[in-house]
Amino acid sequence: MIQSIPLKKLVPSPLNVRKASDVLADLQLRADIAARGLLQNLVVRKGKRGKFEVEAGGRRLAALQALAGEGTLPENHEVNRLELNAGDHVIDLCAGTGANLAFLLERVGPSGKVTLVDLSQGMLDQARRRAKRLRASNVEFVQSDVAAFRFPSETSAVISTFGLEMPPDYAGIIERASAALPTGGRMALLGLKHPERWPRWLIEIGIFATKPFGVSRDTKNSARGYQPAES
Repeated sequence: MIQSIPLKKLVPSPLNVRKASDVLADLQLRADIAARGLLQNLVVRKGKRGKFEVEAGGRRLAALQALAGEGTLPENHEVNRLELNAGDHVIDLCAGTGANLAFLLERVGPSGKVTLVDLSQGMLDQARRRAKRLRASNVEFVQSDVAAFRFPSETSAVISTFGLEMPPDYAGIIERASAALPTGGRMALLGLKHPERWPRWLIEIGIFATKPFGVSRDTKNSARGYQPAES
């Protein structure tokens, strides 16, 4: 059974005794979650007044709350913006390890379908394990460069989170995705953007922390996948 718990209902447990904080490690964890999703589950239990106490994963909770506060990981997940219905077929581009999968499956139901597209077979292998844990049989895995992916005729919606910054032809990908959508179909994109009103020293720390995911000082000039979507 899949149950969605809003982030605002998660609170640290008094039993979680870990108090020390490492700024650089926390930024690295935040970048990791933003790029690949939450790969290690939180251990929660029902608390008081409708809250859920996080007994294991306090740092991950803090990272999620920080991302939500920045608008990088909205409390209203990008999946909600797709306004999916039962039976829909949604395409997740640059799906990685399937961080969106549980949210998408909850919306489309057993009669719908989720197609995960990613260039990395290793990432898709992790996504398969995630689907197996969710006991989902309506998931398709496609190893492909998203620039070469052919959208099926029954595409209902398209989503991509932290992936379309990297392909050089992101404008063409967005154009083809838009053309594949039916009238009223939706596309939700979430990606990197050079932070506004951040001090330079904090930006440098952010670049260092996200370097394993291909982020560099040139990213702010080259990774602008959001611009075609905005126009």
